[in-house]
Amino acid sequence: MTDQSGAKATFGSATAAIAYRPLDSRWSMLERLEIRHDRADSGIAGDNVLGVPTFADGGQQSTRAVNNLAVNYRTGNEGARHGLEASLYYGAKYVSGRFADELGI
Repeated sequence: MTDQSGAKATFGSATAAIAYRPLDSRWSMLERLEIRHDRADSGIAGDNVLGVPTFADGGQQSTRAVNNLAVNYRTGNEGARHGLEASLYYGAKYVSGRFADELGI
């Protein structure tokens, strides 16, 4: 995106998700991976492309990767009585950001 003053901003996002829930299994799994990248040159001031305040003027860029995994186990079949159900959740996030003095803009 380029505005009337010539300031440039770019944004990219990708998400992949999978759900594994076989009807005849006591196990289920949900997995999601999200990656985002945004960049703005020195013509963009105060906020990043997402509109989140950064308290910095000038060029900036950030990259984020978020992964979530949920695994569930139950002792009985779907719809039947079961005595135990257990879930495990894992989440990880990686963030990298740079501002004008590091970018050379």
